Amino acid sequence: MTIGDVEPGSAGAGSIYQTVPVTVDSQLQNGTVQRFAGDYIVRRVNDVDGASPGQLRWHIGQATLKAVPAR
Repeated sequence: MTIGDVEPGSAGAGSIYQTVPVTVDSQLQNGTVQRFAGDYIVRRVNDVDGASPGQLRWHIGQATLKAVPAR
């Protein structure tokens, strides 16, 4: 996986959201190479009173990946 340039994220309703551009290269058992490109949107709870350690960790909330030609 290659991570692209990350721009400043956004916050709303007690959470922080960050878009992370990625390129994912994979290889199937038969040797076929695949490449996907897109974004992961990661999120975590803002530093609010009572937030658990699990809520304060970053989680993948959404992934938008599309197949692209492998090099």
